Amino acid sequence: RIRKSSLASLPSRLVDVHASCFAADRLDGSVACGRRERTSKERWNAMADGEDLAQVPNELKGLRTCLVCHLVKSFEQFATEGCDNCTFLAMEDDTEKVYDCTSVNFEGVISVVDPKTSWCAKWMRLTEAKPGCYAMQVDGELPIEIQEMMQDRGIRTR
Repeated sequence: RIRKSSLASLPSRLVDVHASCFAADRLDGSVACGRRERTSKERWNAMADGEDLAQVPNELKGLRTCLVCHLVKSFEQFATEGCDNCTFLAMEDDTEKVYDCTSVNFEGVISVVDPKTSWCAKWMRLTEAKPGCYAMQVDGELPIEIQEMMQDRGIRTR
């Protein structure tokens, strides 16, 4: 997760560039959020405090993607934290389930910063997902028992 201490080490110009990504829809740099408008910088600081962020990959080798929501993380991250969106899979501390519910065969990665307003998140059907990195196309299939459990709970896969 991104912490304020890690933001402090970034050059302010870089933080400003990333913060501007939140306000792509408005020229004044603000986005509608609740009762009042928050500037892109305020939204960046809120996310830096850990406000509903999915864990981003901490390395480029050994990346895997969740077969349900397509979240991209390393094997170790899935094994220790599970999937941030699919908690019902209960992958934490279960390496066998990580192998069953994730895949290394995927193409393209997008970073979703604000799923509620991002056109890309809408196109990928990620509006209810946490901000994070997602695979565009995934090859793999969930085990039958997990598919049945999801069907019983009324959970759709992408």
